[in-house]
Amino acid sequence: MLKSLELTGFKSFADRTVFDFSTGITAVVGPNGSGKSNVVDGIKWILGDQSAKSLRGKEMTDVIFNGSTNRKPSNFAEATLTFDNRSRFLPRDEDTVSIGRRILRSGDAEYLINGETTRLRDVRELLAGTGAGASAYAIIEQGRVDQILQANATTRRSVFEEAAGISRFKSKKGEAQRKLDRVDQNLLRLTDIVDEVESQRNSLRSQATKAAKYREISQELKTLWMGLVTDDVQHLAKEIETLSATLQQQTSKISSLTKQQQQLEEKLQGMDGELTKAEATLKQFEKQSATIREEMASHRSAIRHNQARQEELTIDIVRLEKQRTLLATRAREVVDELAHNQNIFEKSEAELQQYQTGLQQRKNQKEELTHSIKQDQNTIKIKQQQTIQINKEISSSENRIATLQAHIETTLTATKTLQQKHTEQERVLQEATLLGEKLQQEFNAVTLETEQAEIAVQKIRDERRLLQGEQSEGQQSVAQMREQRSAWQARKSLLEDMELRQEGMGIGAKEILSRATKTNVSPWNSIHGTVANLFDVDIEQAALLEVALGERAELIVIDDFDPLIDYLNSGNHQINGRVQFIEVVKPESLSSSFDLSQHPGVVMRADELVKESDLVSHLPLQVLSDTWVVETLEVARQLASKFTQESSEKKSLRFVTLQGELLDTGGTLVVGIVQTESALVSRKSELRRLRNDLTTLEQRIQTEENRLRALVETLGDKDDALEIVEVKLQQQVDLQNEQKAIVAAHTKDIRRNKKELTTTANEIINTQKQIELQQQKCQQAQKELTLLQEKLNSHEEESQQLEQAANTRKEKSQQLEQQEQTARLDFAKREERVNSLRNAYSRLQKDQQTRIEQSEEAERRYETACAKQKEIQLQLLNSNAILDELTLVEERLDEKLSSCTAQCSAVRHQRTSITKEEAAVRAERRQLNELEHAAQMKIRDIEHQQKNAAERIEEEYQMTIDEVVATGKSAYQDYLQEHFPEAFETPVEEFVAEESAIKETEQADGIPTENPEVESIEVEDSDNPSHPFADIKLPSFEEVRDKIETRVNRLRRKMKSMGGVNTNSLDDLDELEERYEHLSSQLEDLQMAKEALEEIIRRINIESKRLFVETFESIRGHFHLLFRKLFGGGEGDIVLEDPDDVLECGIDIVARPPGKELRSISLLSGGERTMTAVAMLLAIFKSKPSPFCILDECDAALDEANVDRYVNVLTEFKESTQFIMITHRKPSMAEADMLYGVTMEQSGVSKRMNVRFDDVNEHGEFNPSTSGDNAHAA
Repeated sequence: MLKSLELTGFKSFADRTVFDFSTGITAVVGPNGSGKSNVVDGIKWILGDQSAKSLRGKEMTDVIFNGSTNRKPSNFAEATLTFDNRSRFLPRDEDTVSIGRRILRSGDAEYLINGETTRLRDVRELLAGTGAGASAYAIIEQGRVDQILQANATTRRSVFEEAAGISRFKSKKGEAQRKLDRVDQNLLRLTDIVDEVESQRNSLRSQATKAAKYREISQELKTLWMGLVTDDVQHLAKEIETLSATLQQQTSKISSLTKQQQQLEEKLQGMDGELTKAEATLKQFEKQSATIREEMASHRSAIRHNQARQEELTIDIVRLEKQRTLLATRAREVVDELAHNQNIFEKSEAELQQYQTGLQQRKNQKEELTHSIKQDQNTIKIKQQQTIQINKEISSSENRIATLQAHIETTLTATKTLQQKHTEQERVLQEATLLGEKLQQEFNAVTLETEQAEIAVQKIRDERRLLQGEQSEGQQSVAQMREQRSAWQARKSLLEDMELRQEGMGIGAKEILSRATKTNVSPWNSIHGTVANLFDVDIEQAALLEVALGERAELIVIDDFDPLIDYLNSGNHQINGRVQFIEVVKPESLSSSFDLSQHPGVVMRADELVKESDLVSHLPLQVLSDTWVVETLEVARQLASKFTQESSEKKSLRFVTLQGELLDTGGTLVVGIVQTESALVSRKSELRRLRNDLTTLEQRIQTEENRLRALVETLGDKDDALEIVEVKLQQQVDLQNEQKAIVAAHTKDIRRNKKELTTTANEIINTQKQIELQQQKCQQAQKELTLLQEKLNSHEEESQQLEQAANTRKEKSQQLEQQEQTARLDFAKREERVNSLRNAYSRLQKDQQTRIEQSEEAERRYETACAKQKEIQLQLLNSNAILDELTLVEERLDEKLSSCTAQCSAVRHQRTSITKEEAAVRAERRQLNELEHAAQMKIRDIEHQQKNAAERIEEEYQMTIDEVVATGKSAYQDYLQEHFPEAFETPVEEFVAEESAIKETEQADGIPTENPEVESIEVEDSDNPSHPFADIKLPSFEEVRDKIETRVNRLRRKMKSMGGVNTNSLDDLDELEERYEHLSSQLEDLQMAKEALEEIIRRINIESKRLFVETFESIRGHFHLLFRKLFGGGEGDIVLEDPDDVLECGIDIVARPPGKELRSISLLSGGERTMTAVAMLLAIFKSKPSPFCILDECDAALDEANVDRYVNVLTEFKESTQFIMITHRKPSMAEADMLYGVTMEQSGVSKRMNVRFDDVNEHGEFNPSTSGDNAHAA
């Protein structure tokens, strides 16, 4: 339950305000706007509400006090809610739990649980399943009632889930589902990766085989190619030397030819000068001749043009003469036609004026007749309207009479039908009453069977709950033991790792012990180990022994010093750092000069801490005979002082206290804590105890897991039995509900039948009264109909007389209309003819003017043509005279041109002979140049070949030409040794075998083999007949180069046919194999994790379904009772939309207040909705009590009667639930055990007040005297 609420700077509570809550009902009252609802907002805010809108703000910082006219704004808001947790309804082992929340102006916020900063998630998990969350059913605020009822069926479900306590399961299920989704995604990705890696592994295996073969071919190609390049370089170098010598000879010969060509060119230049001068003179004469010829051609052209123009003008003058005569004749004809048309136009215009006067007279007569006809039509129209009105009244009367008669007949028929229905209803009601009694008996029997099934289900559930409790305790115990095992294993691994690394020992000691374990030679075979490793001690005594030993713990125990000293004296020893040894002495030589065991405060001698062992039975006494364990440091000081005074020997004693201090008689005191990890004795003892404890713990875990498996099997049996019994119970409940629904429906049918029987009797009486009234109305309507018919006959006679007079006037008007139309047609024709004559006269006038202008234009053109003809005749005479003069000049120029042309021809002939001589020299020089160029091109080609070979060698093998040549390889020599082995003392059989192997390899790889012709070996006489192979002729490099290059190309094709080769595949294969194994193990782990998550979700679904069904049925039963109690009757029910999908389906609420039909909750009034929501929420409280309930003005929409019932129900619940109620209603306040008031003495600042019941008026506001006398601020 709630103990108190503390608000500081929250909304209108500017000052620190504390509300202490007691058991029962606490009411908070006050006027509107005083800040009462801020109390509820504060509780919601503390419980984790994240919606600023639900807190009536725009953003979360709006909850901070914003200031008023007299107060500054607060910098933060803080609220704390304290719970009494003695009942442990909150899962914390504390009697009081406080939850707080704080927010700053900057927006920074924090949550607090018992004053410690925590997360919102922790707060929600703390309150999950208690019904006390921010959005749970424990807080019913303003508008919350309508939200619950008006929400859709799916949203409403969340309240029931919180009541059932499955909301925390749902969140865990959601989290598990999200993890499962992530696992599915990871599983999918990892499966793809594993498949891909497996594919890569298979591919890489084939690539590795291929890479080995590729490497072999590549090496062969490299040797052959580098040898060929070396041979080419040497051969091309010789060829370049030969070409260079030839090039020098050709260059000297070209120089002599060049000099000879220059001399001939100088002679040609002199001849060209003379020829140029002669040609210039010739061109000048030709230019003058051309100019004269152009002038003569121009004049001849002008003469021809003027003669043609003169002929054209003669023809134009004849044509213009004829045109002038024709235009004069046409002008006279137009004048005659114009006079004739003027006479006809004047006569037609006079006739048109006469027709216009006659038309005006007929128009006036027509207008008089039209006026008379309109007056007659108006009179007739009035009469017709009157007649129509009378007809309407007659028709209405006839219809009314027919309707009344039909209604009388229908009513008589209905009366008979009602009487028959009344008889049938009496019979049905009697049968229904008998059937209802039978159904009630069946319902009682089903109810009894359902109660027996519920008892059986409850019994199995109790047994199952006990088993689950044992299972939960067992699982918790196993989890704790597993956690302990994990911690011990981690500790054990750490200590074993330190033990393996010999942590805490010096480098020299580690090295000596390593030699002792690895070799069996002297002196290392006589070493037993360190003192710390040989001593066995209980873990409780390990720290004391560690202090007692000190640096002696690292002493290396050896049987005899002699072999060690010999090794050290040999001068070959290598020992890093300082190492201490101790020689094992005989037991009889060991003794203790002082026995202090009887001295007060002495616990034991230090060697007694070590457990007995055959291997080191006397070693503890040898090492620790001078060390005693005492109780305190004071005892140690006394003994040290006494030993120093009494002993004359120089031997010292050491004292170790139970607290771990070490004091020796030499005056040295050692204090402090020894680190267990680096302490050799403690580490070894702890490691030994951990191994023993882990073995025991494993046995306990195994035993507990076996017991849990047995419990799981028993629970499975109980679940199966429970499922069978629950199915049977559900069948009984369904049958009970069906029977109940049938009984309710049958009872409803009986009530409806009774009501219908009474209604039918009343309807029969009403129909009889209606028949009498309708008969009276029918007689009255008949009389009115007779009067109307007489009035109609009189109007019809008058209308006929008026229509006859109007028809006569219409006929006369029509005759005048026809005459007028005929006259208008004649008038239009004459008017059109006059207009036509007028247009023709105007056209003739324009035509006359045009003809006059054309005649004048023809006369002017005739005169112009005659003048032009005279001018052309004069130009012809002048052109003929000039042409005669130019002909004489042309003849003189032709004589000069002939003389100049002969001179030019002589010079050209001489120049042609010199040119032929120069061309022969040039041809010879050009031929030598071409040979020189060819040699240079060949040298460049050779250099280009060398450069390409160098670049290719550099690209393929990262070697220069010089480095390749320096290797001394020669493909030519290899070829000779291969094909002519006898010349190099090489057996031929090896060559044949190699060739066969190469061909077989090529055929196996699918590479086409070339079959070059095998060169014949020619055997000639040799100068050395004693040598068996002296007559063999070896081929030159040029002859075999193509074959070598063919083999190189064949190897390249072979490499190319192998496709892409991963040369690193051999190294990558091992790495990929390791990765595949790692990924496969991860894939198995993910699959196991998926199965585990699916099992968790399945268990959550089973448990959630069980809890939800149990809670829902309990809430439903309580809702039936509380609805009737709050409404004083009626029916209400809560139903699942889909009973087959209990975990996801929506929940509907149906309600039937007393005296009303079953209806949707949206059709209920405000008060009815409030009562329905309160009934549902209190049903939830009764099924799943929450420690407290906040009611914010839930009674605002209730009337007085409903408020009383509402308060009575709350009173029943206050024994189990604490209520904090915000209200304005005095009946609600009357039931409160504690009453708080909230008011605003200062504007905008709320203050808590203790209020008496009499201080509040009927409207829920404080009486005026309260502020001064009866109320006091908190």
